[in-house]
Amino acid sequence: QWLRLRANGTYVVADDLDYGPNLVEIKTRCKANETKLEPILTNYEGKEFSASTAHALLSNAVNMDRVAASITRKLVSEHMDGLNVDIEDIPPADRSAYVQFLSRLHNAFSGAGLELSVDLEAQVGVDWQVKYVAPCDFGVLMAYDEHDENGAPGPISSWGFVESTLRAAAQIIPTNKLVLGIGAYS
Repeated sequence: QWLRLRANGTYVVADDLDYGPNLVEIKTRCKANETKLEPILTNYEGKEFSASTAHALLSNAVNMDRVAASITRKLVSEHMDGLNVDIEDIPPADRSAYVQFLSRLHNAFSGAGLELSVDLEAQVGVDWQVKYVAPCDFGVLMAYDEHDENGAPGPISSWGFVESTLRAAAQIIPTNKLVLGIGAYS
């Protein structure tokens, strides 16, 4: 289940939550199995993550507050357990603002008892990963995308890449806040 940022960074599109035909069944199964249900917030558009959508959100404090408040209301009304934030291809100039956005989400969620996690791109490096995970309950280390369609052929995530990415992150990020994400796609 996804929440998508609108291209102008001002609102969240919740089509999967609003119109998902299987949402009631998913909620029922999660509750029966004591499994948390946490949708993903993304800037994925079509076939790629949108740096311009990320910038539209992160360059405007009003947008960040509006989006954090609307997501909180949506998660509470849908009886969700939290949110996983998967905003990728963040322009380097917007990375500090991304930390601020995650902090705004954390503040909005704390009163509602919602969990917050963030996906950590391996390519941004540990200095930013540790900043991203700080206001969150945990981070999902995306130990993949070693190779993609834009570069030379090779594995999505060779063992050496996974191991070096995890070792670097575990040296600076508290391990109780670190989850290993594995690329299981082709």
